[in-house]
Amino acid sequence: MKYSMMTYTLMRQKGYTPADCVQWAKDLGMEGIDWVTTYGEDPALLRKMSEDAGLVVAAHTFFIRKDDIPRVESVAARSLDDILDEIEQSLITIEVQKSDGTVQYGSGFFVSEDGYAVCSSFLVEGDCEITASTSEGLTAAAELKGLDKELGIALIRLPEEYQYVPIPVENSFFVERGKTLSAVTAHKPRVFYGSVAQGVVGSVGPAVQVGKEAIFSNIIYLDIDMNKTLQGAVVVDESGAAVGFLTAGLPSLHGTLAPVIPINIVYTVINDFLVQG
Repeated sequence: MKYSMMTYTLMRQKGYTPADCVQWAKDLGMEGIDWVTTYGEDPALLRKMSEDAGLVVAAHTFFIRKDDIPRVESVAARSLDDILDEIEQSLITIEVQKSDGTVQYGSGFFVSEDGYAVCSSFLVEGDCEITASTSEGLTAAAELKGLDKELGIALIRLPEEYQYVPIPVENSFFVERGKTLSAVTAHKPRVFYGSVAQGVVGSVGPAVQVGKEAIFSNIIYLDIDMNKTLQGAVVVDESGAAVGFLTAGLPSLHGTLAPVIPINIVYTVINDFLVQG
């Protein structure tokens, strides 16, 4: 396949519909279409629209049964302490110096070996200087590479000459109601006190509107106490693999379930940032 339409980018703009995505992909001579989520539509309808236009569906996890998806064997469930020890190298503490002189602290996690990391957009928005510290003792200036206020996701980059440890990931499509997950942030003594919270998935999939147009229907809702120290936490499963990102950008469900953006969507947003430069 040479080119496919990334629907997420178009659907975030005002006035576009899934039908517009299909038409644009067809008019531009693309060979495929990437449906990140259902945008509140019937999955069967999206598939039919794509097939009728002669488009190969490039990303379609919500169309098929879980048993049909080839899955890499996950590491067996481990204790929380073992998980924290393993992913420690993938977490960073972030210090943000605002233009008004105030300093804020937060957490992030590496998504690549060359220094890209995800953190909360609320932490790094506006005129500021960003400094990140790793568990290995490296402290360096970081550059903002992308920011999505509506989803609460930001992408920063540390100096690429160093080698970093990206957090392992698991397809968030496998997250089900009743599954126990852990929300984890970084820890740096006397500066930023890391926080860990475990909770049970209370719901998966209620449609939520992001901004004026975009609708996501596969958000994970976790039964934990959402507080400021957990904003920007990476959410991992029992094997220590990331399945989501805890954000304050979306509303809670029933006032008690904290919204977790599936890691599949997080990586789509990251790709969008990189494509836009």
